[in-house]
Amino acid sequence: MICSNRLIRSLSLVLALSIAHASASAQTQACAGSITGDVSVVSISAGGVQNLTLSVLPSQLPNFWYLTGSMSGTLPGSPFLATAGLYLNFDRYTYAMTTGTSPLVRGGTPNAYGVIPNFDAQGIAHLQVVVPPMALPALIGRTVHHGFFTFDTINLEPSCGSNTVALLFVP
Repeated sequence: MICSNRLIRSLSLVLALSIAHASASAQTQACAGSITGDVSVVSISAGGVQNLTLSVLPSQLPNFWYLTGSMSGTLPGSPFLATAGLYLNFDRYTYAMTTGTSPLVRGGTPNAYGVIPNFDAQGIAHLQVVVPPMALPALIGRTVHHGFFTFDTINLEPSCGSNTVALLFVP
């Protein structure tokens, strides 16, 4: 009897977790965040700008959205952001984005989770990745990735993430 009760409780827990996961997956699937960049390569010796366009459904405008980035790539991705379908590794650049000290991103409002884009009534926001002319050969061949996400206000986990956009640094 005790074994049977434990089995029933275990199965109930598995079922509850499955339903919660399916619900979270359905919420992520309903997400419509996307990001594009007008260029994918910039010269570090000449400098340049990548114009980013972020878009969400107008019905998602009440959510707070956060732009973040990574210099160490998209795989395997942070488990924290992966809950929203956004695959970026956490690194020093991510930290700079969350502390408002990123020297590259212009536009939006710095916040503890990244830069908050300013969306218009149609759900469009524009930001820039500005690369000033500099002599930093260590950046040659490196790529910075950006993406954005919002939080589920009930469980306080990222619930909706965008694709990512890359910018490769060349001489």
